Amino acid sequence: MAQFKQLKESLSSKTANILRHEIYENKIKAGQHLNEVAISARFGISRGPLRDAILILENEGLVKTPSNGRTIVIGFSSKEITEYYELRFYLESEAIKKIILQPDDKSYREWINDLKNILAQTKKYLKEND
Repeated sequence: MAQFKQLKESLSSKTANILRHEIYENKIKAGQHLNEVAISARFGISRGPLRDAILILENEGLVKTPSNGRTIVIGFSSKEITEYYELRFYLESEAIKKIILQPDDKSYREWINDLKNILAQTKKYLKEND
């Protein structure tokens, strides 16, 4: 039973991560309704883990579900988005500094490359949206 709960939590977390990313990237627009049936079908998951993912996003202030039950994406100002990317840039820079201290491990080298790509994308976004 514990393994099933871990799997469900993992699906919920993964789904929340994907939806969060799509909200931050404006692939899911402010004011857009999150259709549970469509999203469940898209990810190939049941609605239980999706609802848990939506609760995660609600707790983070990314979506809201009014009394009508239709989950809506909350909008962000350009200032909030810029602050998010600046914070992300800072945190990822700090992570790279820590990882560089252990350069002999292959997994750390992969992390460095991944984080460099993320930082480059973040810099590009900030330049385009200044």
